[in-house]
Amino acid sequence: MFYWLFYRPFPEISSLPSAVQGTPDMKVVIIGAGVVGVATAWYLVKDGHEVTVIERRSGPAEETSFGNAGGVCPGFAGPWAAPGMPFKAFKWMFKKHPPFKLRPRLDPAQWRWLLEFVENCTSERFADNKARMQRMAHYSKACLVALREETGIQYDHASKGVLQTFCSEAEMENGERAAKVLTDLGITHALVDTAGVAAIEPALNVAGAGVVGGLHLPDNNRTIENMQQSTETSYLQLDPIMLLDSTIFTAKSLINNQQ
Repeated sequence: MFYWLFYRPFPEISSLPSAVQGTPDMKVVIIGAGVVGVATAWYLVKDGHEVTVIERRSGPAEETSFGNAGGVCPGFAGPWAAPGMPFKAFKWMFKKHPPFKLRPRLDPAQWRWLLEFVENCTSERFADNKARMQRMAHYSKACLVALREETGIQYDHASKGVLQTFCSEAEMENGERAAKVLTDLGITHALVDTAGVAAIEPALNVAGAGVVGGLHLPDNNRTIENMQQSTETSYLQLDPIMLLDSTIFTAKSLINNQQ
């Protein structure tokens, strides 16, 4: 399934990936009627399968956060394994609140992982891995847009684009590497200098802002989602589905019951 997503550029979203599509008469149990559970049920029912959702509450999305602010930014999807990252990670080890924390120990598996991580920090590996993540991220966004149009789910949604700012020449160089991958994939973007950043976001047109450039992705979005309402809207459109409530199951107990 994942290779299909990675290597087929911007696939059609009219059906499920081949791992599920075309398998007749599947009876599927989904544990949890939250955002992920209901979305999974939606696609499976749409593909003609019989779905049962097990939820310990009396209805869908009753433990879902009311408002989640975030961004739908597939253009920013990229690997942590990037040129210069090993040195950054080493410096972060001595910070109190680093974005990446590593605790070295005498564990062969950890050191094998670290070696593979460093091997993927070359410019060539970074470009390959970012391209794979970009294909999957844009496929995911296309699925979200199609789901929104088909179900009519509503949430606060702004489509004014997203601007990533760079505060050093090293960050600008990383941005240029990322922009090259976006160019190769045909993804709309603009690599801008300080004046370009100020033109896009006038609030940054001040002395001492410390911005040397930026990467603008006009097709990326910002959201503040009422996930509870959106999930309930999607669930109400699932006709061939059964919700079992007030019961807590585990995957292990379900397997044992089938044996």
